[in-house]
Amino acid sequence: MVIIQQTITTSGMGLKARDWRQVLISAWEAVGKYWHDVIMPKHFTVAGGHEYRYAKRTKEYMERKGMVKHHQRPLVWSGDTESEARTLLDVRAKAMEARVVLHLPRYVYQYRKKSTDPDKAGELQALSDAESSPRTWG
Repeated sequence: MVIIQQTITTSGMGLKARDWRQVLISAWEAVGKYWHDVIMPKHFTVAGGHEYRYAKRTKEYMERKGMVKHHQRPLVWSGDTESEARTLLDVRAKAMEARVVLHLPRYVYQYRKKSTDPDKAGELQALSDAESSPRTWG
């Protein structure tokens, strides 16, 4: 789940509460779709791994990945996580929030055996400093 916060000023709009609620739901849905279509795909690039400050993988893992899969893209081994994340858009918008639910393979959310193991789900939800600052989206 990705948490996105925003501040909205509603004074002087002249809308009834019921109408304003529909406007907010539509706005939150658009925010969720934007995250899914524009921001989330960057998480699967090498540049995105640096931008979101992913945990360093072991040298042995990176060498094995390079030899077997011929790439060094973060959060990608077989491509299942990336393809499933990009395929299904599940935005659950309410008046005060939007949740983008990612239906991913179980191993993304599994318990980490060691504290040094990467938190794949946390890395996929990360926002960079530029993305979390005001007026950077859309």
